[in-house]
Amino acid sequence: MRKSPGSNNFDQLLQTGSVVQLGEEMLLRTKIQEGDGWKYSRMGPVIIRNEKSKKHVTLVEENGCRSPGIRSICPFHPKQLNPLDNILYFRAFLFDDSAKGDDMILSVRMTGCLHAQDCFRNNICEESTFGTPHRLKRNINEKSNETTKWESVLQFKVVLSPQTETKLPVESYITKDNQYSLPSVFVIVLLIVLLLLVFFLTLILSFRLYFRHLGS
Repeated sequence: MRKSPGSNNFDQLLQTGSVVQLGEEMLLRTKIQEGDGWKYSRMGPVIIRNEKSKKHVTLVEENGCRSPGIRSICPFHPKQLNPLDNILYFRAFLFDDSAKGDDMILSVRMTGCLHAQDCFRNNICEESTFGTPHRLKRNINEKSNETTKWESVLQFKVVLSPQTETKLPVESYITKDNQYSLPSVFVIVLLIVLLLLVFFLTLILSFRLYFRHLGS
């Protein structure tokens, strides 16, 4: 879902083939009908890939937690409105080598469970426990009568807005948190080299002027 122009609410459905702007806020919602017999649900994995380059990024892992290192485009873990209704906030983005107007494919998988422990474990998405091995109390496979999985796919285009034609928002790039990109490091190193070069040239010129003054 997306926000209507001038609105702060996600009240417009995103259809296959829709065009969104780079950096635009979007809302992914997965919901299992109560009458289907399932009592709990989990969103994940959620993957976005570029149709041309096949590059992809995982927004939500299989365990229902946001992938580490992508807070700039996906600030929060999936949130449950109720046991069968999940939402995820994220921003439209392009990969570094993508062209404006490239097609992006969103793939989302959801799991329905009869038992809460088959969908979630307590505090699994807390930063202090993320990445730590956990053991499920129940061992249920995909074909079990106590869990089931669905997958949906949505294709949309990402274009540059007039505000991002010359300057793209940092939030729209996939970068590791608190980590410089390679172009930024190169620019910093180049500036340091230039400053050192200017310093040594100034020092040499000063010595030449000093000795010339002594000789006169």
